[in-house]
Amino acid sequence: MRNKFFTLIAILVISLMTGCATTTNKDPLEGLNRGIYKFNDVADKAVFKPVAGAYKAVAPTPVQTGISNFFANLRKNENSTTTKLKELWSDDSQLEKCLASLVKDGLIEKKREKYSLVD
Repeated sequence: MRNKFFTLIAILVISLMTGCATTTNKDPLEGLNRGIYKFNDVADKAVFKPVAGAYKAVAPTPVQTGISNFFANLRKNENSTTTKLKELWSDDSQLEKCLASLVKDGLIEKKREKYSLVD
């Protein structure tokens, strides 16, 4: 009985493994995908990694923190930020105030936490 069970399991596993080995369903966009992957890989090694390394080496920690906070503020309320910017797009002065507020909040937020400043 036990031997039949293991034989059945072995046949099931082998039949499932042969299904993975078939190549009848080729990806029609495989060539395009490979080309894009190669381009991204080359661009990453030639451009983005050196720029990121220079940024880390040159930019002081408070600047890096401020930039990180700026983008975190944008991600925090993605929908509301996008909606707000769309509403303000027609009025340039309001848009400038909103962007300045995002930058200021990003640069100053960590100092408030560090020194526990109260508004």
